[in-house]
Amino acid sequence: MRFLPEPIRRMACESVTQPLASPVASNATAYLEEVGEHKLGWRAFRRELVYRLSRQERYRIERLCDGCRRGLWMYFGVPQIGDALMDLAPRSLFADAGVEVDLVTDPNLTDLFRADPWFAKVLPDPSAIGNATYDFVIVPSHKHRSLKMKQRHLPRHPWFSVHGRFTGPEFHRAEFAVRRLADFLQLAPTPEAITRHARQKLGSASPSDGGAGARFSPNSIALVLGGVREGRTYSRWPDVVRELASAGFDTFVLLGSDNGKPAAREVLTHRDPSLHIHDFVGSTSLSECREFLSRCALAIAADGGLMHLAISAGRPVVSLFQSDILPQWRLPPADRELALRSATTNVSDIAPDRIASVAREFLLARVREG
Repeated sequence: MRFLPEPIRRMACESVTQPLASPVASNATAYLEEVGEHKLGWRAFRRELVYRLSRQERYRIERLCDGCRRGLWMYFGVPQIGDALMDLAPRSLFADAGVEVDLVTDPNLTDLFRADPWFAKVLPDPSAIGNATYDFVIVPSHKHRSLKMKQRHLPRHPWFSVHGRFTGPEFHRAEFAVRRLADFLQLAPTPEAITRHARQKLGSASPSDGGAGARFSPNSIALVLGGVREGRTYSRWPDVVRELASAGFDTFVLLGSDNGKPAAREVLTHRDPSLHIHDFVGSTSLSECREFLSRCALAIAADGGLMHLAISAGRPVVSLFQSDILPQWRLPPADRELALRSATTNVSDIAPDRIASVAREFLLARVREG
């Protein structure tokens, strides 16, 4: 066993310890065992060294100062859509507390949060800050990629780190952020309030002409195709369509980015001529995609950004997970009943008839309920 200095061991433990009064469920213990104290410790040491050299520790705060009513959320270093929808969900907590917060983030996320009813302003880049006055800054974590914009543009402003030094384990990012920001605001939200603030949500932005011009049945089923990681990319969509068609569903809306085009071609190649299939894969903005999702009766999506987008659109989602990801790390409580987990680390091992059965039973129950 390799020797590990005690300070480095403490850093390893701190990196998997949530900075919360009431921690949320996570796989921190398993993650620590899997990666090991030695690797985590030296990784944390390198991060801490870069952090200390930033000279930002002197400005860090853990509680909102009296009289502070205007903040800037600098959300950089976490470009994924799903993570952003979860991490930024509790912006509604600030709005309820009467604290005005602006957002500045990467361009792709700026478009996602435009016309947001909770952020006061959404800025396209840090240069747009101009002469605006802020009492505090929020950043995702202590990491350099999260802090560098703050250090560059508002180096002497008090700042709050949502994740702090906690990094690596799987956990429910939105519930974590709600609890962390509640601690920052010195609030004690009820369990119901935590659930409400932690839900992925967006404002109702007006769709472009492309989104407004599309017409399809409100009983359509949205299929979210493609993915970045192989284990989280479902590959048996033609069989899912066939199973749903045999149950009487005939209209499908295909959505996804360019990496979903091969799956879309496969669905269209094996389609029954009597089915109505609308292919929008790789041809929509995020706003248009969300608009299409909102018009469907139900969405089917593997764990990923568009699954979270569907939740933000208020749609029921049959969500597909790998065996090592628990739905409670991703979904609001009300959305977990439709979640399916693979017996393996590949979502494609979830049987198409199982997916179709869950979708069918949910939609038929909704019809019976009127």
